[in-house]
Parts: sequence; C-alpha cells; structure tokens
Amino acid sequence: MAETAAARVRILGLRVSKRAEDGNALSGMVASFDAKIPGLTLFGATLWRRRDGQMTASPPRGERNDGSSSGVRIDDEELKAELCAAACRVAAIFGANVDPVEPPATAFSELAGALKDRSASDREA
Repeated sequence: MAETAAARVRILGLRVSKRAEDGNALSGMVASFDAKIPGLTLFGATLWRRRDGQMTASPPRGERNDGSSSGVRIDDEELKAELCAAACRVAAIFGANVDPVEPPATAFSELAGALKDRSASDREA
C-alpha cells in the first residue's frame, strides 16, 4: 500500500478503529495494521495518538497460554519513526485524523493556573 522513501517499511493492510473516524482527535488507538520490514513481518501493530497529541506506532503484543506477555520491541528510533509515518499516511487515506494536536490541560494545576490568570485579567478589565 505505502512505502517510505527508504522503502524499509511497507504497510500491507490497515484497519481504522471506529473511535478514530469522523475527525476524532482524542488519545487512544487510531488503527491496527500489518507491516513488512526487511527480515520481519508485523501482524497487528497499532497506531496510537498519545496524550500529548503526537502519533506513535507500536509493534504487536500478545499473551501466551500461561498469561505471560509476549511481543516485539523496536529499538531503532529511526525505523520506529518510519513505521509511524507510513501507518499515518495510509490511515489518513482511509479517513483517520492523524495530524498532531495540542494536548488538553491534563493536570489540575494547569487548569487552576489558567483559571487564575483569567480571573486576574477579568478583574483588571
């Protein structure tokens, strides 16, 4: 479907999650996808929007019969970025919102500070 300029990552298939349709920009899973990387094929990798509004891709994870976790870790940051970029391009074609967004005020102190600043400016006016 899509290849990066270096052609190290090829997206074989992608499924946009229901929550990512219609321009939803909240954090969470955006899509699951299969990808071919030299010497490796990933089935069920995921594209996520992090709480800070940025996109990231993660390799497949699973659980063994005994309940212990199994999975793959991508240690090459450049390869991980290529994987994310390729998945974002294909997800966008299928209508998912993959543009980075400003993170919402997550900490109470940030919200309280914003309200305090607003209150002070209201008194000055």
